[in-house]
Amino acid sequence: MFSQLRLRIQAALHRRHLERDLEEEVAYHLQRRADSLREAGDPDPEHAALRRFGNPASLRENLRDQWTFPRLESVWQDTRYAARLLRNSPGFTAVAVLSLALGIGANTSIFTVIDAILLKTLPVPEPSQLVILRNATKIEKDLRWSRTGSMGGLDKESGLRTSSVFPYLAFQELQAQLTSASVFAFASLFDIHTVVQGRASMGSGHMVSGNYFQVLGVHPGLGRLLVEADDRPGAPRAAVVSHRFWQTALASDPAVIGRTLGINAVGFTIVGVTPPGFYGVSVGGFISAPDVYVPLQAQPLLAPYTPHSSRSIFQAPDFLWLNIMARTRPGASRQSTASEATSLWRQFILEQGFSKDPVRDDFRIIALAGAQGIDSLRTKFERPLLMLQVVVALVLLIACANLASLLLARSESRRREINVRLALGAARARLFRQFLTESLLLGALAASLGVLLAQWGTQVLVAALFERDVALRLQIQPDLRVLLFSLTLSLLTVFLFGLAPAFRATRTSLAPELHRMARTAFLSRAVIVTQVALSLVLLAGAALFLRTLQNLYSVQLGFNKENVLIFAVDPTRNGMRDQQLVNFYEALRARLRVIPGVRSVSASNETLMSGWYSSSMIAMNGESAAGSQPISMRYLRVTPDFFETMGIPLPSGRGILESDTAAAPSVAVLSETAARLVAPSGSPLGRSFQWTGKWRGKEVTVVGVARDTRSHELSQPVEPTLYVPYLQGPWDVGRLQFELRTAVPARDVLPLVHQAVQALDANLPPYQFRTQSEQVDERFALQRVLARACTAFGLMALLLASIGIYGIIAHSTTRRTAEIGVRVALGARPADVIWLVLRQAAFLAALGILAGLALSLASARLIEASLYQVKATDPAALAAAAAVLALTVFAAGLLPARRAAKVNPVAALKYE
Repeated sequence: MFSQLRLRIQAALHRRHLERDLEEEVAYHLQRRADSLREAGDPDPEHAALRRFGNPASLRENLRDQWTFPRLESVWQDTRYAARLLRNSPGFTAVAVLSLALGIGANTSIFTVIDAILLKTLPVPEPSQLVILRNATKIEKDLRWSRTGSMGGLDKESGLRTSSVFPYLAFQELQAQLTSASVFAFASLFDIHTVVQGRASMGSGHMVSGNYFQVLGVHPGLGRLLVEADDRPGAPRAAVVSHRFWQTALASDPAVIGRTLGINAVGFTIVGVTPPGFYGVSVGGFISAPDVYVPLQAQPLLAPYTPHSSRSIFQAPDFLWLNIMARTRPGASRQSTASEATSLWRQFILEQGFSKDPVRDDFRIIALAGAQGIDSLRTKFERPLLMLQVVVALVLLIACANLASLLLARSESRRREINVRLALGAARARLFRQFLTESLLLGALAASLGVLLAQWGTQVLVAALFERDVALRLQIQPDLRVLLFSLTLSLLTVFLFGLAPAFRATRTSLAPELHRMARTAFLSRAVIVTQVALSLVLLAGAALFLRTLQNLYSVQLGFNKENVLIFAVDPTRNGMRDQQLVNFYEALRARLRVIPGVRSVSASNETLMSGWYSSSMIAMNGESAAGSQPISMRYLRVTPDFFETMGIPLPSGRGILESDTAAAPSVAVLSETAARLVAPSGSPLGRSFQWTGKWRGKEVTVVGVARDTRSHELSQPVEPTLYVPYLQGPWDVGRLQFELRTAVPARDVLPLVHQAVQALDANLPPYQFRTQSEQVDERFALQRVLARACTAFGLMALLLASIGIYGIIAHSTTRRTAEIGVRVALGARPADVIWLVLRQAAFLAALGILAGLALSLASARLIEASLYQVKATDPAALAAAAAVLALTVFAAGLLPARRAAKVNPVAALKYE
């Protein structure tokens, strides 16, 4: 068996040589027999030799079957024949391949992003064993610990209030006593300053427990990773850098181990580099992918936050700051880990006196699946991405319907060829395989082009959806799973929409020709109606999202977003405090004001429309305020010139002045909404209030009223806001965001801003550079992507539908050439012929539009939540989509109609 297989393989490799030998051998035997017959006196030895020898062609075929693979040969013949047919029909091939490639490429692009965000697991061994621990309780108020840094929320399954962070003492208890899982912890270091060989830059980091990398199962890419010994008090300051940081900041230097890395003005020794592809336990989300990892014990040196008590952060049981994950041990489950951790947590709650009855108050630990890490981008992008996947799936269906109509028309044009081949004895299965091979070849060409288009489409989608640093960390690129998805999609489209035309073409039928043609016409028209209906759904969606985007951009923000450059600096990371910090900010303001092209400069603790804000409770003073409830206010700490820089009008009073220093009386400016809350029937100017809570006792006088500004959620009511001088609050000055209004394009002054900051502190990198317009646009990114994508795909669907309609109308008109000739001969005018043809297109369009309207109304609930100030059943959007589609159908049918109107009656009557 193996020897025969070897001979066949050798024969395949030396096919031409064997063919030549076979021809020579057959010719030799024929010649020998003819010579023998000639010597015997046969008058026609050549023909006699041929009769006795047998059919040489049949003999050659039988011999070839012995040393080749007949089935493979047959498939190869079908493929070559299909390739010749497609090459001889370049128009048909181009339209079919491009239609499918657009649909496959769009679906592959969306799936690539979905795979990276929603499906991929952490690149660690056995990620299914990882769990995320969260603490939960039914108590909603009077919790005695801080929730600083907590990603809290309401758990939908249990209805409990949850938090993602724990105190260090609780982590120690779980690490020492939990038997069903190995526990590790980490905390984020946001916006750290890193200094490498005198070059300062911004980055992010994690403080991790000594067993972080060990439990995750991560191995070093270079050097070693952190271990338990590094996380002990007094241990040498060790740090591990990410592979991306090693490539960008350290130039992939293999001698980096042992080098000193400055983090927030503290020196650490680099001991290792993480492997490529490891980006921590969260991909590009709330917990950013870290550039550096340091032990938890480095917290006092880096001082990202401090407990409210006098105890250290490691001894304060009322300060929650650590995220905790675990890897279950063999035989354990998430449920058993949660149950055991709950018992230990309740014991801790009872010992610390936070509850007299933890069971009654339902304190518990919830264990979430951790295979995909800490939830980051999934919550934000899951719904938009799934909506886009539905949209591109509709595009693919339209492309497939287009392909089906083209194949049906092509099979009709090949009817004579098929009948001849059947008459010559070709098996129906053989013909079916031939048609299927043609479809598979089309699918293969479309899949190849689709994958290339997907590369470009993925880059466009990622750039539109994500910020640049998030996109870099996601490393979105096609992998084996994406390629398998593309291949499966191609095969499905070919089989689902190529089999019907193949079956139709090869089916032998005794029905009259007119009946067969009528059935084929019905199928073609059904395909066209489907295309029109799906196109209407996409166009209606595009119209709704464009209306949403228009409504969002028409909202009055309350400030002037044009020509404003924004950036942040945080001197506290370099150890600046108190008056030294104030002096730095005042010196920086002075330097920024003299930059050519800068009209005004201000700073605030948060920028407008950033999505971040601080809030507090205030209590009004005076008789009218006696017994009144505290009012919740959003507040901004701002420098003088803030209202001038941001273009916020002041209807009454004044803004923040240079004289509003720490030594001056405390003042504030209220927004119009806040003013109506504190003084419903009069002016709030001159009235005073006090901060409540930990800032109680600080009296503040209202000196001005500013125009309302919108927050990051435009769908929410305007929030009451107060503006206070950044030097007069009972708070630390901390980090500030600077705003520069310019007389030139905002980004033109960026190099000079860098120089101004570096002149004051060479180790202080400014970061988060953007314009105010860009920040506003970021708030509408999802709606903008949905609007543009639906519009692009809607136009693509419209193009495909118009091609299909043109094809079916042109084909139908060609078949009716003789009928049209008779009508013209009997006196029909060109307008009558045009209407005769367009009537068919109008009928198909009407059916498709009605079906599309029904589909659009049925799917309205799916997109309702993504719209703003427009309903999913908006009549104007549906009417506009229907009108565009009707005009497209009219245009697609007009060309064959005009051609039919010019037909020569004599030539038409001779048409077969």
